[in-house]
Amino acid sequence: MSIISILLAVLTFGLIIFIHEVGHFVAAKIFKIKVNEFAMGMGPALFKFGKGETQYGLHLFPIGGYVLMEGETEESADPRSFGRQKLWKRATVLVGGAAMNILMGLAVATGIASMQDVFASTTIATFGEGATSSKVLQAGDDIYKINGARIHADMDLMFEMLRDDDGFAQFEVIRDGERIKFDRVEFKTFTDEETGRQSLILDFKVYPRQKNFFTTIRQGFYNSLTIARTVWVSVFDLLRGKYGINDLSGPIGVTSAIGGAITNPAGQAFNFREALENYLFMVMMISINVGVFNLLPFPALDGGRLVFLLVEKIRRKPVPQKYETAINAVGMALLLTLMIVVTISDVGKLIKP
Repeated sequence: MSIISILLAVLTFGLIIFIHEVGHFVAAKIFKIKVNEFAMGMGPALFKFGKGETQYGLHLFPIGGYVLMEGETEESADPRSFGRQKLWKRATVLVGGAAMNILMGLAVATGIASMQDVFASTTIATFGEGATSSKVLQAGDDIYKINGARIHADMDLMFEMLRDDDGFAQFEVIRDGERIKFDRVEFKTFTDEETGRQSLILDFKVYPRQKNFFTTIRQGFYNSLTIARTVWVSVFDLLRGKYGINDLSGPIGVTSAIGGAITNPAGQAFNFREALENYLFMVMMISINVGVFNLLPFPALDGGRLVFLLVEKIRRKPVPQKYETAINAVGMALLLTLMIVVTISDVGKLIKP
């Protein structure tokens, strides 16, 4: 990893975390909830300053950040405390961080789309030599679903092809205005030498889609939607054993990927436009991943805290603070343990001959 890729990674993570915390902060301020502290980073404080009722700080280690609201982690009699707000207001504040990350990803995705000359459609144009899928599919077929997943853009198509590994995929296409389903469309497979995992080889080409203002917005939206969906699908695949720890990446792995986005395998820099597009794609991926991951119903994440609000709605009284704090502490410990394991795995990949 070069110094440039490390600096880019620090700046990228810093920006994405800042945007996330701003989402919580702004939502809290809109509802006039008292915010005691807005912090970037973890560990010892490099500097702090106060403005109004809020203290702002920058900490030594560029990982994480937080917005500490009155009554968020302890009981408070202050009528402006977080715990004394209506349930929907608290839920909005919790979702605010993830929403900002997802909106940032959408904005970057649209920016990337605006830099492209043309977009790929989902309508088959031609087949490659020896294409096995041509036994069933035809030129002019508009791909509607693959393995039950709706296909809106070329990124959906590529994701589903990469997930399938048995040489056959279920396709649903629109042909002559009629939706037709094929249960077993055969494809040749590719085996990744490093992971040993197989994926289907796309043996056809699709028609281009004309670029204009509306198709640019459409491309950015659906690419963002695909990235968001991959987070949930990948978590499910991880839980059912399709992927292992070696398939996960932490800060070190992402830093390495950012370096790969601006240089080719030989270590030579891409031209400015290629490097910018690749880097922006990484920013989009990370931002949307952070946003969606935070909404997962796991303790210590915003999604886990939303579960407590749901329980409060059902019980019609809040979960005692001590229990919520203890459960979130366990969740945080598990997440930190996972991060350590993934980091060790990342280091192993870097030093592997």
